[in-house]
Amino acid sequence: ILLTQESVADPSGTIGTTLMIGAQDVIDMSTSDSLYIIGSEGDVVNLLGLSDAAVWMTGGTSTSTGGQVFQQYHTTSGPAATLFIDQDITVTGTN
Repeated sequence: ILLTQESVADPSGTIGTTLMIGAQDVIDMSTSDSLYIIGSEGDVVNLLGLSDAAVWMTGGTSTSTGGQVFQQYHTTSGPAATLFIDQDITVTGTN
């Protein structure tokens, strides 16, 4: 899994990585309160909400200039944050 503020990147590494991330993590790692998460089949992102009272909802999709398709997730309560997650990644923890 690769975390970036850009929608174009070349992820590498082993398949099967799990990332647990909350809204405050996104805010702490980004200057725009949004991040792109790039990965591959077998990777998992678990969206956390208990520690910062965030509720994650699914938004639309976004396609990078390189053709990478991302699913948007945004908070509807708690800290305002947005994630764009590679559609190859399994996402848990949404409402």
